[in-house]
Amino acid sequence: MLLLTAAQENCFQVNYLFHFKFFYMPTTMFITKFEKILEKFIYKFDYHRVFDDFLTACIAAYSGGKYEDDYFKAIEPYRNTDLITAFPELLSLLVCANIENPYTDILGEVYMSIASRSKSKHFGQFFTPEHICYFMAQISMDETITNGKTILDPACGSGRMLLSGAKLNHTNFFFGADLDPICTKMTALNLSVNGIRGEVSCMDSLMNKWFFGYQLNINTPGITKIEPDDSFIYLRREVLQPAQAIQKIQMEQLELQLF
Repeated sequence: MLLLTAAQENCFQVNYLFHFKFFYMPTTMFITKFEKILEKFIYKFDYHRVFDDFLTACIAAYSGGKYEDDYFKAIEPYRNTDLITAFPELLSLLVCANIENPYTDILGEVYMSIASRSKSKHFGQFFTPEHICYFMAQISMDETITNGKTILDPACGSGRMLLSGAKLNHTNFFFGADLDPICTKMTALNLSVNGIRGEVSCMDSLMNKWFFGYQLNINTPGITKIEPDDSFIYLRREVLQPAQAIQKIQMEQLELQLF
């Protein structure tokens, strides 16, 4: 929660300047600034570790205080450096970029930029260009009739196909799966920041081997960790049904918990 509070303060200052037209920064400039802040860590830490820790800390921040241990574990390596304030600044840039350009894959662009300079084997993903994703979403969906449906991407990468679908109609439920843990976290954060409901799981979609996952903005806003028995994708049942059925199941579970 400390990270989210600090990020909100930074974001408020930037949004104030946006509102009064004193300041304008397009998405590409956000990405450049994001990378420059990230580079502060590289003299001592590996790109992969810093980016992964940043994603973990942000997911904890969007969990409503449920995973503070994850947050403190993620920031521990940087606690005694002047870089400890970089994570809130990075999150505020991400939030502000999404306010200006919702459903844009900022994290995926940063990832690919880092991958082009890093020798780490962990940065081996390259994602479909966003305009191609949006075109594919347009020919697959009809925003005038597609309401309350389930949208599944079994190899979601950073989540840009799902973001493109949400850009057409955000009222659906969006499900993503990827074998790469960093991609899973990027998708979870991308969808959560944009207020999209659904689930993201780190799993082998072909073998149906599940590792970890998150539920997004269902019942309560934010990101919630889930186990295999809670995963619609892993169980392969409700994910094939209309989203109304999922919502009904979720509400029944919520009522049982409350009463």
